[in-house]
Amino acid sequence: MGSSSSKVSRALPKSKPSTRPTTGPLDGLGRGKQKPPPASEAKGQAIREDGMDPQLLANLTRLGPVKVDHGMKGLKPMGANASRILEMQKQSETEAQMGETKRNRIQAPSLFDALTRLQGAKDDQTIERLAEEYNLDVRELGELGKTVNVPTPDETTARTVVDEDGAEVVLKTAKWATFPALKQSRSV
Repeated sequence: MGSSSSKVSRALPKSKPSTRPTTGPLDGLGRGKQKPPPASEAKGQAIREDGMDPQLLANLTRLGPVKVDHGMKGLKPMGANASRILEMQKQSETEAQMGETKRNRIQAPSLFDALTRLQGAKDDQTIERLAEEYNLDVRELGELGKTVNVPTPDETTARTVVDEDGAEVVLKTAKWATFPALKQSRSV
């Protein structure tokens, strides 16, 4: 076992070590990174020297002019398509205000309600009643239930925390809701 002088002394530090870095960011070799010089409108000495470098000029000439692609290929300027979208939005808002909707068209708040109620559906009759109530085909409601979801709290992840004001707040993680009646349904 040995004498006590040969054993390593275990002592906790007297103060808590700081987790903040004492210097700025470091490069891969542990040295402080230097910030690049700020951009300016006027040409500095370094820019003039680069402009006189024949090898750089030859390489730039070989590369040719810059081609800028901002990833905007999919976007089209405002035109017929944009005006059609705006017209459809206006029509949808008008229908919502009048309370008239065409078959298989549903507003976002109603969609939320329908999907929330669909979670509790137990059988085909309940699904059919929901579809009729929201003016949807049963098949369309089933497709919506498979591809669109509503926020559903996972009760198994509930935890209580105290906020800055001292009030208790229950936090839960959201989960992907399943619609058991859709899996059993023959009409969807």
